[in-house]
Amino acid sequence: MSFKLAPTLINRALPVDYLTPYSGSYPLQTYDSDNDNLGDISFDPSTGDAIFITTHGNQSAPISILQTEWRKDVSRVYQEIGNIHKEVFIKSTTCPDNNPPEIDGPYVYYVEAGDLICFNITTNDHVFVPPPPASPLNQIQLE
Repeated sequence: MSFKLAPTLINRALPVDYLTPYSGSYPLQTYDSDNDNLGDISFDPSTGDAIFITTHGNQSAPISILQTEWRKDVSRVYQEIGNIHKEVFIKSTTCPDNNPPEIDGPYVYYVEAGDLICFNITTNDHVFVPPPPASPLNQIQLE
């Protein structure tokens, strides 16, 4: 299987008109590791899960994924045997009430090539407790 972004369609032939600078290959504001101004959206080759880091908290867009299935022929050359065009609507939201984890450190270790290094990293991820009238899920009583 292979996965890639494809143009999102309004009907069988007409592509969605994205607002500039967005497009079918750049549907969301995402982290851009290669500085091509297109952001990075990749796919896990085993599951097809979309992998990206949003750089703007609240955004949404239609995206299309072209999933292609491949098989080796008698010459052991991969041939496309089928594909599916899957359109989904993706939404990214900011979670302002989430507590970021605390990580003790900084840690500095000096090692030489070939040496084994083992160390513990101490962290704490405090549970967010909403203010009244809401209750944390583990304290809700059902009757």
